[in-house]
Amino acid sequence: MKTLLAAPLLITLALPATAQGRFPVEDIAKDLGLTKQELTQCFKANRPSREEMKAAKQRYKAGEVVAPEGARPEMVACVQTHNPEITTARYEEVMRSYAPQN
Repeated sequence: MKTLLAAPLLITLALPATAQGRFPVEDIAKDLGLTKQELTQCFKANRPSREEMKAAKQRYKAGEVVAPEGARPEMVACVQTHNPEITTARYEEVMRSYAPQN
């Protein structure tokens, strides 16, 4: 269950800048009721292992944008420390709306 819904964001971070474009961290943070700094801090604090990043990149290349198990609980918990009103369902909804399209 170490895979994550945040994989789209982390996948884009693993790809070269020319391939990824710019990921709208400010827009995602706004949709979650967070500041850009709060969201960035959560992503840094909950960075997946190298193996998880490889698996996410392979899923992305295979056309699977979102990890099947959903959001990482520790990522949702971090986001909730900054905005307790965020639910797992809302977090997943926002992340899916910004997932890269193949």
